[in-house]
Amino acid sequence: MASANTLNGPLIQADSLVERVDDPQVCFLDATWIAPFLDPDTKGRELFDKQHIAHAQFFDIDAIADQSSDLPHMLPTPIEFGQALSELGVRNDQFVVCYDQNNYVASARAWWMMRVMGHERVAVLNGGLKAWLAAGGKTSTGAQSTGNAIPSDYSASFRPELLARLDQVQNDVRQNSRIILDARSQARFSGSAPEPRAGLSSGHMPNALNVPSGEFINEDGLFKSNAELKALFDTIGVDVENGQFITTCGSGVTAAIISLALASLGQDDVALYDGSWSEWGQAADCPFVTD
Repeated sequence: MASANTLNGPLIQADSLVERVDDPQVCFLDATWIAPFLDPDTKGRELFDKQHIAHAQFFDIDAIADQSSDLPHMLPTPIEFGQALSELGVRNDQFVVCYDQNNYVASARAWWMMRVMGHERVAVLNGGLKAWLAAGGKTSTGAQSTGNAIPSDYSASFRPELLARLDQVQNDVRQNSRIILDARSQARFSGSAPEPRAGLSSGHMPNALNVPSGEFINEDGLFKSNAELKALFDTIGVDVENGQFITTCGSGVTAAIISLALASLGQDDVALYDGSWSEWGQAADCPFVTD
């Protein structure tokens, strides 16, 4: 049985965890999120209530967010994050496993949020709930978990190097310093398709490279192997080992899937642009280009 202390990389396999489902030192967070512009009638919480890993708590990226911002699900303050995780019963000494039911949307973001708030013992379940079920893992329904969390006293420790802010990205674009990797679809990146959020320009940041988030996932829902990931980055001319990166997308969710892929290849300290195109695409002083 694999130990959280011997975790190798940011992904963990379901079969190494099924026997630890009742271990109080392991915390499962279901971060399932459905983009409202893709499916306005389905909510991540509804999928969680239907079925989730036993003892898991629901990690709502829209609720655990900066509620004062007009931008969607922006990172909360460390104090707000600590309060939210305390309510979920998450402890600083636990090994946290983030998963979802929607191809790493938004378990990868939850993983990034945990890391940017200083929690290093965290991983993403490879293949999500589907892989857990295939491994024979125990599940529950919403009625069996909701409200059962024992409040904790979680304390966050902010890591600013994992977060890219607007002014920093503007400087990177001007200097062409860090490599900007955009997880949106090719059509949205090129500007040939409109943005799903109203009021945003179409296109991408100058010198940014497009790696749609779905490219990192195999048909069976498992994340691509490291060799496959390296080959994918090679096709767009990215030297993962020697590059410095910022990841971005529409609103900071699927960008974390690129961050997850880079971490799998040893790039652990990649900054994610939290505002992403929701912020950049509406700002008058942010340049953009189309293909």
